[in-house]
Amino acid sequence: MDKDNYVDDVKDTLLDKLNEGDKYWSRKAETIDQIRTMREIEFLKDGKIKNAIEEKMDSFSGDIWELTDELIELLYSEAVTLPSADVLVVLILYIFHADKPLDLSVV
Repeated sequence: MDKDNYVDDVKDTLLDKLNEGDKYWSRKAETIDQIRTMREIEFLKDGKIKNAIEEKMDSFSGDIWELTDELIELLYSEAVTLPSADVLVVLILYIFHADKPLDLSVV
């Protein structure tokens, strides 16, 4: 999938999750499932990539759509294997709602 189609797919999936409202991260069982999903992201097993994401996202200020664009740009620049849109959206929501400084050690 080319970059533009991937971005569109991720943003469509993100919009669906946002339309679900607060319930997405509201129950403990769902949060555990989301963390389990993030642990499956192959590029987060690479300490260099994980640190690059933490550093880039710590200084981020903007809306969730800008965060999505910046994260995908970073991932493309690092030439990582991209996860499905559903999986990346879990990470995007975590990054957007997590306290700063961002700590991806949970995954």
